[in-house]
Amino acid sequence: RKERISARLGDVMSYLYMACASLKFYEKNDKHTSNEPFIQWTLEHCLYNAQAALLETLNNFPAKTLGKVLKFLLFPYGKPFNKPSDKLERQIAHNLLNGSETRDMFKAMCYIPDDLTDPMGRVEMAFKANLAVAPVKARISQAIRAHKLPKASPTKVAAKALEFGIITQAEFEQLNHAAKLAHEVIQVDEFAPFELGRKNAHPDWS
Repeated sequence: RKERISARLGDVMSYLYMACASLKFYEKNDKHTSNEPFIQWTLEHCLYNAQAALLETLNNFPAKTLGKVLKFLLFPYGKPFNKPSDKLERQIAHNLLNGSETRDMFKAMCYIPDDLTDPMGRVEMAFKANLAVAPVKARISQAIRAHKLPKASPTKVAAKALEFGIITQAEFEQLNHAAKLAHEVIQVDEFAPFELGRKNAHPDWS
């Protein structure tokens, strides 16, 4: 019983420590705006889990009456903390997928060479290439919504978009290059080439 109480109170302290460390990190890094969603998620996650561990301690307290009294004193209005919302997690995903300062800061702690033969290098080069063609894809998607192009992925209708003057030759080549890098990233070595069918391979591959 004592070990269970000690372990749960240890969880409370650990989560509070992580929350404080996150605030210290935010303060030390000049309170960058791009870090705010990540810090908010961390605080909400830590406080919610600290709250859960404390409630478990009180719900399983050996002296039931004292546990109820402590629970009322600590949580007179119910549970004040909730899990991070889906909206906040979407914002974090958006920041990571759009080359934010926070992503660059995370990346600075890793070894990522500009080398297609290196797995991490391939991922990073594909990410940069697809980030660069995002405006081109958006223009093609807009043309699809306006019924100027058939409904398909931007890469598949890129040739039509070039033909109709929606994108330039340079943008067409840039789009194909980004698609090829992305396809190379998702390939695995467990299957022979085209074992899953030619439709799963990049059209430029022979």
